[in-house]
Amino acid sequence: MSNSLFQSSQDYCALIRRLNDTSPGYKGLDDFVNIKKDTCQSAPKFTILIANTNESQESGQSGINRRDFEGTTKLAEYLPHLQDQNETCNIFLVENVCPDTIALLGGVFDINPQFFADHVKNGDWFKDGNLMDLLPALPSSQKWHDFLQVRFVQSLAISNKSLSVNPASKYGPQAGPDVTQDPSLDYLVPDESVTRLPRKAGKLNLLERGDERSEFLLCTKQNIAVWFGKRSSQSKGWNAIFLIDAPFKLPPGTGFCGPPVYRSFMRRPTLADPSIDDIGPHATNREALIRHLKERLSTDSHRRIARSDCFFVLGDLYQLAASNWIVINEYVNRDITTIEYKLEREEHEFRDLEAYLKELFIHRRRVTLYIELIDETKEQCVKRGPQAWPRDPTSLLGAEQARDWEDDFANLHAWFHATSQRIEKIIRLLTALVEIGEGKQSLVENHGIARLSLLAMVFLPFSSVATILGIQGSFAPGEGKFWLFWVVGITLTTFVVGIFLLYDRIVQRLKVQFSIAAKIGPKRMRNPGTQDHEKGLWDSNS
Repeated sequence: MSNSLFQSSQDYCALIRRLNDTSPGYKGLDDFVNIKKDTCQSAPKFTILIANTNESQESGQSGINRRDFEGTTKLAEYLPHLQDQNETCNIFLVENVCPDTIALLGGVFDINPQFFADHVKNGDWFKDGNLMDLLPALPSSQKWHDFLQVRFVQSLAISNKSLSVNPASKYGPQAGPDVTQDPSLDYLVPDESVTRLPRKAGKLNLLERGDERSEFLLCTKQNIAVWFGKRSSQSKGWNAIFLIDAPFKLPPGTGFCGPPVYRSFMRRPTLADPSIDDIGPHATNREALIRHLKERLSTDSHRRIARSDCFFVLGDLYQLAASNWIVINEYVNRDITTIEYKLEREEHEFRDLEAYLKELFIHRRRVTLYIELIDETKEQCVKRGPQAWPRDPTSLLGAEQARDWEDDFANLHAWFHATSQRIEKIIRLLTALVEIGEGKQSLVENHGIARLSLLAMVFLPFSSVATILGIQGSFAPGEGKFWLFWVVGITLTTFVVGIFLLYDRIVQRLKVQFSIAAKIGPKRMRNPGTQDHEKGLWDSNS
């Protein structure tokens, strides 16, 4: 590492430390870069896509080049050569960023530390952590940022076997233990030995349908931060950085995560062009973005648009996020459909209804947040990125594609909103069924109490008569008048039971009598001061 590169990285670390002392929101970044020891055993992975936008390039020269390496040593060797590339656009895709990477890239490109602070922020989406770390910047300040972040959720299937996405893998599927699930937790954490940002993944336990085996999925949080910066006022190129989370892997002994599954948005092979064989989806988001970016920047016209309009490059990222959102929505709707099916076909106990309500409460909380994240991404498409990014308002293709991506997220918003309304309807139905169940349970309990009361009522005359006749003498058992006990007891018991059975009829007849009396009313009284009243007084005096 050259002295200037080393000095710039040290100055950037000092800047982060100074910002943490004076401004809120930088504690997580300062801990990540300056305080915590890097214990992750996996080196950061880099892919640099170099798009040549020089219009005078020779026809045989490749329009886009790719470099892959791991570790910051190769990065430090490559960064000094960027000054010689005035007509190129460099895209750095960084997976599993480390403190040295932040110091090197931030020092060389003079990046706003808030870009890295937003990416390393690893708080819970559903719980309030440190208030100072959650304070957002004002919208008037955010529009001048030269970075943004795209947040979405990616579903991963969990299995006790290692599912390799490469069919030619010599290891094949590896058997492992079952996934350990703590019923008190609704999330799992990744293996911290392979990721520096262990973001929690929510559990999604799909309900069983008949004999089908229930699936167990993870909803992993994905945060891809993007920064664009012009190289200089005289240069036509720019530099871009994509910060991508490491693939989610469970700790050893707790199961395996399958690859992400979504409908690929790549071009399909046709009879005219059967050479297309890599259509995805890919094992990691970095590999997916590499494949899509190479496809997007494969033509000279697209590279020229990307040189003057940075937002044009992000189309594949937005399509990747939208494709994963569709999968999440379908899984939630599948769970809702299963609950509806069970409610229609089966009789459920009170506890089953409560379990369905709890499941729907979790879905409602998550879907509400998902809609907020979708709206956040849609707003980025409406504005076509921050104002600080290079843009070309005259580019018809760039504007058209931005509207297409905006429509994608508008449709996602409508779909998730429909899912939310569907959840609300079933919650209201389940709440009504729970109330009906509580009413039925109360009736059963009341009937039981009535039976006990009837039983007590049967034995009451006997106990009363026994008490009365308990006097010593001729009424005692074995004496001549003991038969009176049975005669009086049975008679009173028959009378009480008869009153109990005829109670409703007696009450009904009394109500009828009272209603007839109310209709007839009392005799009409003479109103004082009238002629009839005076006549009545005269008759009484005479």
